[in-house]
Order: sequence, then structure tokens, then C-alpha cells
Amino acid sequence: MIKLVFVAFALSFVANSYADELSDAYKLYKNKEYKASAALFSKLADNGNAEAQEMMGELYWYGDGMAIDTNKAEQWFKKSAAQGNQKARGFVNLIAKRNLKKSQIQYFTDQFDGGDVKFERFNCVQPSIPDVSKTNDDIKRVTNEVKSWLECYNRFVDNVNLVLPAGKAIPKDIEEIMTDEEMTKAVHLMDKTYAHISTEAKKVTDTILEKQASWKKLTESYVISNNEKVLREKEIREKDQDGNSGITREKLIDKIGSKPR
Repeated sequence: MIKLVFVAFALSFVANSYADELSDAYKLYKNKEYKASAALFSKLADNGNAEAQEMMGELYWYGDGMAIDTNKAEQWFKKSAAQGNQKARGFVNLIAKRNLKKSQIQYFTDQFDGGDVKFERFNCVQPSIPDVSKTNDDIKRVTNEVKSWLECYNRFVDNVNLVLPAGKAIPKDIEEIMTDEEMTKAVHLMDKTYAHISTEAKKVTDTILEKQASWKKLTESYVISNNEKVLREKEIREKDQDGNSGITREKLIDKIGSKPR
């Protein structure tokens, strides 16, 4: 009987010791002394403590005091969940969802191409701008084509603005299962991709506007010059008509002579 009491006392002492160490580990973690807390959690987890195993999973999952390692995190979560830890079971379910959506997560973190805002989707037709237009019909055509291009380009800009800030376009069910590191990586890639797409589209538009400006200057110069030419020709014709009318009357009088008395 004395031996049984001693064994019970020894077990109680060990349990209290683990409880104290677990409490100390949580305090260190709360104070952001992650490496020190990890040392205690690791010791307790190796001895089968479900809470410590769950916390080891979190340390590896979030990269607190150590490099992020989702595989090691999953191993600790599964050990803890097997002992009934509900928080660990939640993480195990989360990881299962991540495995099902792995390709979608990878698309946003490593392969995002901005397909949702690509300029090509809008099928904007580039205007055909000559060096100079010499007819009213051609001037009207170029003006309308440039106007249509700018309207199409502005629709593209509006669409880009709809998905900003970067990360907004990630579906909620995907965002909810991404780690903080993955989200940061995805936002960086998306921001870079949107900026590149916008810059390239603006370059094309700037080139068109530069060509339009040159066309407008040369066309206006031609119109002014042509109008002056037309005016001069009109004045010459009018003078010629006046001159011809005078000569005709004189010749007519010479021909018919003076009127009879």
C-alpha cells in the first residue's frame, strides 16, 4: 500500500512539473521569446503533451522563432489531434483543404499572370493614323478611331482599379487557407504583374497619342495652308472674271459701232 501511494505521488509530481513547464512556455511565447518557448514546448511535445504538440505545430506553421515548415507543422498537429486536441484538429482540417486547393494557392503565389485584367481581353483596335489627313472624311475617321481607342483604354484602366489593392482578386475560400507568408508573396507578385500590364498598355496609348499630336499639327497646318490657297485662287478667278467682263464689253462696242441717230 505504501508503494502504491509513493507511485501515485510520483505521478502527481511529474504532472505538476509538466504543468509548470507548459505555463512557463506559454508565458515565454506571449512575451515573444519564441526560441525559449520552443525549447520548452519541444521537450513537452516529445513527452506526449497534446497542448505542447499543438503549439509546436503553430510555431512551425507561423515561423515563430524558427523557419516556416508546414510539413513539420502538420506532423505535430496530427499527433496532437490524435489525442483529441480540438485546435489541432482544426489545423488538420485546414491542411486537408489546402491540399485540395494546392494548385490554386500556387497560382497566386508563383504563377499569377494577371489574366483577369490583361489589356488583350478588351480587343482595343489601334487607330490608323497617317502623317497628315487631306480630306474631311479622313480627318473624321482618324478622330473617331482615336476616340474609340481612348474609350477602350479607359475601360481597361477602370477594370484594373476594380482589382486593387493587389490581393483583392484572391477568392475568399483561397485566402482563408493561405499562410501569412503565402499571402505576402501573392500580393507582391500580383502588384508587380498589375504594374507591368498597366505600364505596357500605357506605353501603347502614349505612342498613339504622340502620333495623334503630330498628325493633328500637320493636318491643321495643311488645312490652313490649303484654305489660304483656295482663297487666293478664288480671288484670282474673281479678278479674271472682272477683267474678262471689261474686255468683252469694249470689244462688243467696237464691233457694233455707235448707235444710229
